[in-house]
Amino acid sequence: MKNLPKASLWLLLTGITMSLMVRCGTLKGAEETSTYRVSGSYGYIDKTGKMVIEPQFDLAYPFEEGLARVVIDDKYGIVDKTGKIIVSPQFDYVGPFYEGLALVEKDGKYGYIDKSGKVVIALQFDDAGCFEEGLAFVKVENEYGYIDKTGKVAIEPQFDEAQYFKEGLAIVKKDGKYGYIEKSGKIGVVPQFDQAQYFNEGFARVEIDDKYGVIDKTGKIVVVPQFDYIYPYYEDLALVGKDGKYGYIDKSGKIVMALQFDHAGCFEEGLAFVKMEDEYGYIDKTGKVVIEPQFDYAQNFKEGLAGVKKDGKYGYIDKSGKIVITPQFDDAEFFDKGLAQVKKDGKYGFIDKIGKMVIKSRFEYAFNYNDEQMAFVILGGSRCAVIDRAGNTIIEDYYWNEDDAIFPLAPYFSDGLCPIFIPDEQPKNEGSCQ
Repeated sequence: MKNLPKASLWLLLTGITMSLMVRCGTLKGAEETSTYRVSGSYGYIDKTGKMVIEPQFDLAYPFEEGLARVVIDDKYGIVDKTGKIIVSPQFDYVGPFYEGLALVEKDGKYGYIDKSGKVVIALQFDDAGCFEEGLAFVKVENEYGYIDKTGKVAIEPQFDEAQYFKEGLAIVKKDGKYGYIEKSGKIGVVPQFDQAQYFNEGFARVEIDDKYGVIDKTGKIVVVPQFDYIYPYYEDLALVGKDGKYGYIDKSGKIVMALQFDHAGCFEEGLAFVKMEDEYGYIDKTGKVVIEPQFDYAQNFKEGLAGVKKDGKYGYIDKSGKIVITPQFDDAEFFDKGLAQVKKDGKYGFIDKIGKMVIKSRFEYAFNYNDEQMAFVILGGSRCAVIDRAGNTIIEDYYWNEDDAIFPLAPYFSDGLCPIFIPDEQPKNEGSCQ
């Protein structure tokens, strides 16, 4: 451990995982369900483990564009990378910056601040969302509408629910049904669906009477709601399921591969795994079997290799079906940035693409390396750490888990810094690192 007190450190990286799950106003509710009972303070370390912003916060988030949200006495503020207070802790909630503005909440009202901390749109709304494509939804007197970045009402409040704009359309709910509006406020797709999802590459999945279909941006039904499942399009094909069988449709809604497989995956790198008669193989985008079913289990291709299970052990194959890393592992994950986590003799380590164990198996579990080449690992019991690409320990912590009061999330260095929690005293009993 470098440049840190000998007392056990508790690494908590709340912002990144939660912000992927929920955004803006809804994030606050998610945080409040995760109450941390161990007393202590948060600060920030750099990649060497050196404390660069001293512990002083009750909660701290990863840096985003040079700024980070912090909490003191249940009030949110913002600091820069030197630890300077940019926005004094005064709000009940501060969201991440989107399009230069951050959602803030105080005393049940929402508004927006800029990166200097100035309130640029007064706290006046009963609910609100982040800005996306120049507009944000707001709630006024029990109805939702949209404002622009000057605070001007762009679409009058009139909806029961509203969501973000994506690809020029936003999901809205009216009289119990979901549809889509354009940025002008014009109804783009009449509310008629029980559920609706965002548009992606010009198509959106919708639900009617517990069956899923697909529409285009004009509202035209491309795929009549008939499937139990429709997954997002990958490589121009979408996996669909009905009555326990799986197949694929194209963007015209045509079934290009009949629903015949017992299990299947989305296409990645031109191939998809399928299960036939209790064995897994791979098909190409024409539906041709290119790797015969022979495995107990199979994964998607990543970086040219796919994990497969044979006779109870995992190994890797290439796209020709050739076994390039002999099945020998108890568990195996995808290759990412040239490395994959594997389990052998009860412990996880990392291998390269020729199967060489480059970081020996010594962890209870290991997560992928992030973009800053750091990986979160569980050492055993409550002992957790962050390692670099060479396997060197950068941070080594102890997590205390009491009644699910504390849980670790994947480490997140952003702008070269990472939030870290230092307890006031060493926990007397070890919990579990989940």
